Amino acid sequence: IQVELRGCSQFHAEIRLLPSEEDGLPPRLVVRDLSMNGTGLKSGDDKPAVGAKKDQDLQLYHGTQILVPFQLKTNQTPEDRAWLKLSFDDPDMGARPTADRHADGDAGGGPAPGVRKKAENGEKEDKEEKEDDEENEKDDGEEDGEKDDGEAREAFVDLLVKTKAISVGTSYEDAERMLCKKAAWKAVDAQTRKECFEIFVDHLDDVGHKKKKKKDKAKK
Repeated sequence: IQVELRGCSQFHAEIRLLPSEEDGLPPRLVVRDLSMNGTGLKSGDDKPAVGAKKDQDLQLYHGTQILVPFQLKTNQTPEDRAWLKLSFDDPDMGARPTADRHADGDAGGGPAPGVRKKAENGEKEDKEEKEDDEENEKDDGEEDGEKDDGEAREAFVDLLVKTKAISVGTSYEDAERMLCKKAAWKAVDAQTRKECFEIFVDHLDDVGHKKKKKKDKAKK
């Protein structure tokens, strides 16, 4: 599926069919985010979209909506996203397991924040509430970390855009020599820097080819 929108990576996400993790169950349809700006998942019309964790296979169900890119720049609106809604020929086969139908806080289908767990050993209610509070704090911390990572990637890409010396022929090592002292460069890990840089240079190459074709066409 090709999506030509600002903020979408060249290879933004993968949708694959994998064998079931349990014997006797049908194969799983999963999505894996590979992008800089993230892939969002929405499990229902009345639920907010949540960001998929990068490089993890997350199971998809009947009615799940995928949106790209998940993170938008300040001058973009939700209309700048592309949406894909999954529809299984057999809705029952693609239905979310009963135990997961209330899970709206985890893109992987795990337990939602704020859902109280029943204590199997008869613990008191105040202990249950304490455990829920700790779980919510942990989830909030993970969300903040993912947001910080996304902002760091955006700042790094902005640094590449503003550096006019970077062109199609610029190598990663050349860029590192030019920008290694910049805060936006240091804020992103090496692997993410290389991925973002390669996608950025590929984009410059594509833009250059399109401009050349337009010039050649105008000459004719």
